[in-house]
Amino acid sequence: LVSPIPNVNIVHNNLPICSGATTAISFTSSISGTQFNWIVLNAAGVTGATNGSGNEIIQTLTTTGLSSGSVTYQVTPVLNGCPGNPELVTVTVNPKPSIFTNSNQPVLCSNQSTAITVSTFEPNTVINWVVQPVGVDGAMDGTYTGTDLLIAQTLTTTGNAAGYVDYYITPSLSSCDGETIVVRINFIKVF
Repeated sequence: LVSPIPNVNIVHNNLPICSGATTAISFTSSISGTQFNWIVLNAAGVTGATNGSGNEIIQTLTTTGLSSGSVTYQVTPVLNGCPGNPELVTVTVNPKPSIFTNSNQPVLCSNQSTAITVSTFEPNTVINWVVQPVGVDGAMDGTYTGTDLLIAQTLTTTGNAAGYVDYYITPSLSSCDGETIVVRINFIKVF
């Protein structure tokens, strides 16, 4: 009995994934009963890639530094012990950006300005912030691209009670969002 040479069709969207995300690579063949084995040919700046077998590669990949990494898998179809031509698939993994700020801010009086400093390592990082004020006016959402940001907004209390504003600050780079940091600005009670 002579077995046909199996083939492999790889289904992969070829889009980069973010660090900590899971691959979604699946395999099909025009010959029923084909099995698939894969090996990691190259993993540069990425952890989580391992050799295996099955109909799909579902692995959580994480960057090891501040720049993008990649993994190249070689997928070989096998039918009745006979291997077919291997195919390659590469996954690019983008890092999640990090920001640094001092979340302990001084208490302000009405009509004083915030002085929230935010910094990051990558100049293409987009820093978005969303505000949730309670008893305070003047706080606005915003966006900034760069490494050093100063959020300076003059805020006023809306009544005689103490108030606060929460700034939810999130970095984004190459379609990957980093961890959101919350900075609260408290206002003293107006007498």
